[in-house]
Amino acid sequence: LDYVGLPEGSILSVRSGPTRRQSPLPCSAPFRLPPGPWPLRIDVLGLLGKTNNHAVLGDLLEDGVCKMPLEGRDGRQMSVTFQIGGSRSKSFPGRSGPVKRDAEADARAYLDTHRLHEFMHGLFELLLRERPEDPYEFMAKRFSQAASMEAAALKISQSSVSTATPSSASMSLSSMSPSRDSLLTAMESFGEVPEGSYKAIFQSMRGRDFARLVVAPDEKVGSIKARLESSTSAPVSAIQLFWLGEMLPNDTSLKDWFVEAGPVVLHVVLSYREPKLQHILTGASEGGMRLWNPADAEQVKELPLSVSSAILAMCVDWKTMRVLCSTFDGRMQLWDIGKCECVSSIVAHSEEACCLDIDWENMQALSGSTDGSVKLWCLKDTTFRCIGLSNSNVTVDSLAVDWPGKRSYIGLRNGVVRSWDLASQVTQDFEAAATAARDGGTAVSGMAIDALGRRAVSGLEDGHLVY
Repeated sequence: LDYVGLPEGSILSVRSGPTRRQSPLPCSAPFRLPPGPWPLRIDVLGLLGKTNNHAVLGDLLEDGVCKMPLEGRDGRQMSVTFQIGGSRSKSFPGRSGPVKRDAEADARAYLDTHRLHEFMHGLFELLLRERPEDPYEFMAKRFSQAASMEAAALKISQSSVSTATPSSASMSLSSMSPSRDSLLTAMESFGEVPEGSYKAIFQSMRGRDFARLVVAPDEKVGSIKARLESSTSAPVSAIQLFWLGEMLPNDTSLKDWFVEAGPVVLHVVLSYREPKLQHILTGASEGGMRLWNPADAEQVKELPLSVSSAILAMCVDWKTMRVLCSTFDGRMQLWDIGKCECVSSIVAHSEEACCLDIDWENMQALSGSTDGSVKLWCLKDTTFRCIGLSNSNVTVDSLAVDWPGKRSYIGLRNGVVRSWDLASQVTQDFEAAATAARDGGTAVSGMAIDALGRRAVSGLEDGHLVY
């Protein structure tokens, strides 16, 4: 928000756990950092030198060595010498032995190969949450499980039954294991099970339970997936099971992975998607959008914004390859994806434009903002023209629109659902959820609105639902 005593051109760098975010001052967008508890470190960086705008690699010396001159900020002559390809053990004047960075790179590669950073972060996070009486025994058990998992991974690495590749990003141990109280409660629902069997709880990556099944020691993963088909409403081929971050191939069993009999939490990932899917469009927190090819995960195009502001909402028409986006600074933009061209842009709201809905056929759009305003736009002739306005002093959280019926529903932060007739501009507020939250001494945490059925469900912070 503000800074004092920092020189112009400084870069603010914030590190929270394993994640680092940085931006030139003044910051134009918020930092997206993982929730803690993590050690927090804040650094202020400054530019000491840089290459000129048209710098290219000069003539390479022997062994591919290249010296690049730099322009120092205070006028000093600076340069950096590096090697293109060739041997990594070359010695330079003033240095003895191999370059120190080689050893650091090898060490980092070793840690990444075995994913030790993720494992240790997850282990300590789980340790602090569970707080066992004997922390050393607790950690020893997790190390033993990890060692068994590593051996099993080598044993079955050639399996060809499951075509998906193992996940490259380990999930934290905190998300792999529920709290002790919740686990005991869940185990009571199983009742008596055959000796040596598993009481398996299947969860999504966000911790929502899919199913609870009794699994035999030798039952194959493919068979377990078949039993999960009715619970997930997804075909067997689209279901992947994970244990401690490792994907389980279809022709293996939990016993093959040295999982101890008794309670176990397995995570379910659904990879089912529409076969006609050809592109994926993503918006970045630092501004701009990128078009991706899902077949090979390669970037196809980049749509840079003229200002650095986080993308908060997008609506895409894949037939005509157009996208309407809204940003953190209240801006709305209409883009031609094929031409990588911004067709039209407008500052639509005084604060974040966080919600969007659009009728591509009639080129009308609805935008909502944290300033409490919802605006109806006409986008014909590729220009923005405001043709309707609904104001409140409460942040807009969600929008649902029945475009044929010309009626929209606005979800406000205080729990009120506002009906807005787009033709007559008449509004009506439904306060059932807000009243129930107020009477219960709690607050509305989220809502889902069915514009066609004209109904809504609100979730309260105390766990209740209001219809």
